[in-house]
Amino acid sequence: MYKLLKDYINRMTLDSLREVFIKNGIYFSDEELLYTYKFLKKNYEGLYANPFIDLSRFKSHYSEENFKKILELREKYSSYLD
Repeated sequence: MYKLLKDYINRMTLDSLREVFIKNGIYFSDEELLYTYKFLKKNYEGLYANPFIDLSRFKSHYSEENFKKILELREKYSSYLD
């Protein structure tokens, strides 16, 4: 699973990331999308190792609605990491 994630992150573009979130009902502003893109590129290994880290310190970078949806999406997909 790690190799698949690493390969996806290496190929990920802003547009491909936007599409993933839109498919999951999350519509980021350009600023939210760019922040998420940079965050995932830099931190995907840590998130893979510990998918339930406290994300509350990043809440200020998102609208309240989008942050809630991010947490729901993390819950949904973290089950694939077990």
